[in-house]
Amino acid sequence: MKMKRTLNLDFTLIEVFFCIIYAVVVSFASPILLSKGYSNSTIGIILAAGSLSTVIAQPLLADYMDTHPKVSTFKVSIGASAIMAILLSIIMLITRASLFISLAFIAIITVFWAISPLLTALCFKLSDTGYHVNYGSARAFGSLAYALSCSFCGYLSENYGSSSLIITGILALAVFTFIMHLTCIHYNRAKDSAIVLVDTKKEETIVSFKEFINHNVIFLFAMIGVMLFSYGSSVFGSFAKQIVGGIGGNDADMGNILSFSALLELPVLFAFDAIHKRFRCVTLLKIASVFYVLKLLAMYLARNVFTFYLAQLFQIFQYPLFLAAIIAYVNEIMPKSEATRGQAIYNITTNISSIISSFTAGFIIDSYGSHITLLVSLILSIIGVLIFIPCINKVEKNH
Repeated sequence: MKMKRTLNLDFTLIEVFFCIIYAVVVSFASPILLSKGYSNSTIGIILAAGSLSTVIAQPLLADYMDTHPKVSTFKVSIGASAIMAILLSIIMLITRASLFISLAFIAIITVFWAISPLLTALCFKLSDTGYHVNYGSARAFGSLAYALSCSFCGYLSENYGSSSLIITGILALAVFTFIMHLTCIHYNRAKDSAIVLVDTKKEETIVSFKEFINHNVIFLFAMIGVMLFSYGSSVFGSFAKQIVGGIGGNDADMGNILSFSALLELPVLFAFDAIHKRFRCVTLLKIASVFYVLKLLAMYLARNVFTFYLAQLFQIFQYPLFLAAIIAYVNEIMPKSEATRGQAIYNITTNISSIISSFTAGFIIDSYGSHITLLVSLILSIIGVLIFIPCINKVEKNH
């Protein structure tokens, strides 16, 4: 099954370099913008504006692609990479905070998150050729790449400044573009293969957005819970430098902590297929939601870099378990005509959480410090879990 191995390798490399790009343009956005003279509050506004525009851009892009079938995920991703690379190159040349840097960073964040759900859907698109593509394994390698990238970026930021981070991002975008082009070629070959097991030309019944909402009201309420308990993760993702700095750490410590946290995701992602065979997705989602609270509690109680490392151990059954389970869960409970929208709703939910956290966390950090920011995150996370678990139980019963 040479083609199966080829498609799995292609998708794995896409995830790897997309996660490297994520490390630069999202996780290390604060160090880059701080080096340009931005305050925490202003950084929060920029990140929130990027997430807000993503909430608008994602459904618009999905509708455009639905009405223009010749515009493929490959073309959109390659175009998005070019836009991000050009904007990063210009940002590198500007030394001080400016309106252009603010708008450019908002555009980069918007473009990055807009194509994120397309890459998740790409896994199923490749699998529709009849060659199974393992999402969990590919995402695990992405987490490994993110872990290594965070350590590397922390070292670069501490020793060579923000320009080195931007150069790393541009190089990752170039490789990502090349891999997307190769994957497009391999996908077309696989689709035309004589051993295709699934009829990729079969038309699906189109469901209107209003019908989708009516079918999935309780699921949407569950996503409100997700939005709240994801708040803390969004805060740490955007303001890791400030939070780690609050317990005496530096940029290198920040990079290493992010790296360690990402490495902890690997066992669950690699083993998810086996875990899924033994436990229902709804059970895994409830377990993962509780671990969001436990991790934030441990981070809040941490008083130095070492204990903050220990707090990351809760990551094992937090984000990776929830991510893999929610993708499988949506595909289980929703018909294929609704599943793509279901995945998009989850992405939009986390983006809204990112918007709220970016607007509020920068202000809270500037006014009250990072420790109070973690306390607010913990309280919201508890409320979110109390909403999520009853709703997800009702969704399970309705399906």
